[in-house]
Amino acid sequence: MKNIKIYVIYLLFAGLAISCKKEKSAELTSNLEEVVLDRTGWSATASSQETANLPATVLDGNTDTFWSSNATAAFPHWLLIDMKKQTVVTKIGLTTKQGDPKGFTKFRLEGSNDGTSFTAIGELAFNPATYTEQAFTLSPARNVRYLKLTALEKAATQTGNITFLAEFSVTGLQERKPLTDIALSKQGGRQQLRAK
Repeated sequence: MKNIKIYVIYLLFAGLAISCKKEKSAELTSNLEEVVLDRTGWSATASSQETANLPATVLDGNTDTFWSSNATAAFPHWLLIDMKKQTVVTKIGLTTKQGDPKGFTKFRLEGSNDGTSFTAIGELAFNPATYTEQAFTLSPARNVRYLKLTALEKAATQTGNITFLAEFSVTGLQERKPLTDIALSKQGGRQQLRAK
């Protein structure tokens, strides 16, 4: 009887060890992580623009600068983001022009890999009176190079046809830095500190 109890305890510990091993290996083998993507090198173009408020300002990280469509151009207005390579996009973030509750209230989002043929992702509501970033999750995630935002409807307070946007951020999947690289980097950092 004593041998049976010992055997049962052994099986319980063995099962726990296998379970822990499985969880750990799944974590280590996942090589993708969801992050806000670095926009360095990206470009932006638009259906129209004002001389001082260019499309590229939506990628500069500064909410005090903004793209605005030309005052004489009619709705809809579009903005095209080129990420320069295919990326699995999980979310976008939009920030409106600060302190101006006009602009657009509804937009269409599309994705493309060649910049010519676009696939609809969805039509979404946007609040131009909210001055913090508004996040929109893509479900399912899309593997695209280009993202096209088309402003479809203007705010009720908008008298003209102009629209604007301060920031366009993208969250997506990118390769996780290997643990060995992180360890080597930390070790190298310690060696440099000792050398000083």
